[in-house]
Amino acid sequence: MTISRTIPPSLEAAVMEKAGEGLGTRAISDWLRAEHHVAASHQAVNRFLRGRRIERREAVKAVVSEHLARSATRDLDRLEELTRTAMAIARKHEGKPDVWARVTREARSLIEAKLKAQGLDETDEPKHAGVRVYLPPESDD
Repeated sequence: MTISRTIPPSLEAAVMEKAGEGLGTRAISDWLRAEHHVAASHQAVNRFLRGRRIERREAVKAVVSEHLARSATRDLDRLEELTRTAMAIARKHEGKPDVWARVTREARSLIEAKLKAQGLDETDEPKHAGVRVYLPPESDD
């Protein structure tokens, strides 16, 4: 009897199912060896599951992105309409700063939520993990 060193494609779905049932990588490795004569270490099972999670995460991101792209124009039009409504309410209550503040805060949170959902809440510039330099404020001298 030949013992496989990797998880064969025919057992990938079963391994995913076992992981979904809450079995750990060592238990899945033991199950593969006992039930299917497959010698896959718990590290190999872990690598397999991690790879699948990454694949699935990317697939989910693509589906969500596609869905958002289809509705983006409609949603942006609705945001513009909400902004106009908020501005009209604010103008109607110009003498009431608390109303103005609440309306503008709400409009801003709507816009920020939509931009974040579309991945547009950050710049395209790379983030620098380097040194930060803080300059003191200029003196009046």
